Amino acid sequence: MKKWMIALPLFIFYLGCSQKEAATGSYILPETVLKNFQSLDYCQVQGQRFQKAIYGKDGRMNPCQFTDGGKMLGLSSNVAMLVNTSQVEKVGAFENQTLYKINSQTYGEFFESQMKEPLCDSVTFKNEPAPAFCSAFLINTNGKKSILTAGHCIKGRKLEDIKIVFSVHKEGMSFIPEDSELEKEMVVSESQIFKVTNIKTDTSLNNLDIALLELDREVEAEGFAVNETGDLIREGQDMILIGHPVGLEIKLDLGGEIKSVNKESPTNRKHYFEASVDAFSGNSGSPLLDLQTQEVVGILISGNGDFKKDWFKGCYEEKKYSEYYSSEYERALRIDSALELFSL
Repeated sequence: MKKWMIALPLFIFYLGCSQKEAATGSYILPETVLKNFQSLDYCQVQGQRFQKAIYGKDGRMNPCQFTDGGKMLGLSSNVAMLVNTSQVEKVGAFENQTLYKINSQTYGEFFESQMKEPLCDSVTFKNEPAPAFCSAFLINTNGKKSILTAGHCIKGRKLEDIKIVFSVHKEGMSFIPEDSELEKEMVVSESQIFKVTNIKTDTSLNNLDIALLELDREVEAEGFAVNETGDLIREGQDMILIGHPVGLEIKLDLGGEIKSVNKESPTNRKHYFEASVDAFSGNSGSPLLDLQTQEVVGILISGNGDFKKDWFKGCYEEKKYSEYYSSEYERALRIDSALELFSL
């Protein structure tokens, strides 16, 4: 079981997203036929959903599961997914906004298409859309905004083949089309989609797994504050991970902690640390935040295996590790190393 620190005034719904009335109107049931396009509260849409390695109890949650005045939702608006340009399809308009669908399979469908065997019914989020292949995030250093992700996420990809999508609208809105397949549907406005115009990576001998992405325009979100000195990177420090595990819509994990610092080879050991966060392959490029200050301290790079087969059931489950007895954890690049590399 993870150690949970009461560092934020958070109260959590354990049975999914809130279905209470929101500012945009009363909760709309899934079977309701929605005419054309409607703008709904983000958490209303999440509430309509049918419902990497895990350390202790699975701590991944949707932003709308926190009754914290929208703080977690606000933090999540700084995190984006990387998708293939071919997935982005224009579908309509709403109040002078062009809307696009991000085509995808559900998590369960994608897994079975790759592994030729299914996920077990007990796997959380298996019926949610999983459009992303990696995560990215916005930081704000001295008034300058920058987008960072893991270097391996963009290796070998052409600029025109990548789109950056902020799935949490800056105004907390989501969109639903008529006859929506809610378990697969993800519709965003044009303002949430960005083109990548340039990529900078580490060409030094350190060869850090990091990329700085330049976009076609400035992102309107505020951007994360960063721990520029790296003084918060110490063993036992509690973490928030925000990103797109296995390509899912945005998830948060508030239950991890830093387990080891400077556990690397002599040439680049100072650049990395390990943490017991519930991360999966799509979390590559996700920000790791200090739980108390909400400053970015690291970038998720790699980790342990994500799945194991239940031979009795003939399906795969997400693999769980003991938080206290695992020899290795999820690996992150220090944010201060990234800032120094790109002179941010």
